[in-house]
Amino acid sequence: MKDRRVEKVRTLIEDALKMSDEAIMVVSKGRNLMSMADTVWEAYSKVEHSIILLKLDLEDELSQGQKTLEKDSPDVGALLVKTSDSLTDALDNLDSSDLHEALKDSRMARDALKLVLSHLRRGRV
Repeated sequence: MKDRRVEKVRTLIEDALKMSDEAIMVVSKGRNLMSMADTVWEAYSKVEHSIILLKLDLEDELSQGQKTLEKDSPDVGALLVKTSDSLTDALDNLDSSDLHEALKDSRMARDALKLVLSHLRRGRV
């Protein structure tokens, strides 16, 4: 059961990473990120789902030394890059079976996506 759960986490994170990278391309080309709002929401949903599955696998409800992001980071592009980097780190940690670190990285990606969505909601992109 645990192996299937970890594989599902890997699939979810890989999908979210593709979506994040797609949003980075939109921002880097100077296009309006609002056109990607649904994609960002879907990536957020996939990361949140992966966090739930990792917590079930680890039987870990609490954050252990979780890093935090600045609440009002104005650079949406930087937040998307942080998301992509964190998801890549999470995949690397899944490969090395360090599920606690994968959980931390997934949480960091989720928090970055949450800030991006906050900027989208306020029209600050």
